[in-house]
Amino acid sequence: GSNQAYMNLAIALLDEGDGAVLFAPYYFNHAMALQMTSAEIVIGKVDSELLPDLSWLEQRLKDTSKPKIKMVTLVNPGNPTGVMIPPAML
Repeated sequence: GSNQAYMNLAIALLDEGDGAVLFAPYYFNHAMALQMTSAEIVIGKVDSELLPDLSWLEQRLKDTSKPKIKMVTLVNPGNPTGVMIPPAML
């Protein structure tokens, strides 16, 4: 089901060396799928409540000195923490 769909998406979007953001803690199957594409996994920063740090993400997306981010994975509710990303943040 969803793991295969995620893998298909990663294969379609990513080439070797492209950046893909996962926010920690992340679902291990997502990391394995990204590794299979040879993308560079970028661990996104989170705040003290384990919510994605959107300021960090905005800066990283604009940073041309590092591999281009072509994929950002958000899991809501967060696995394994159960943290819910507020709708306004999405």
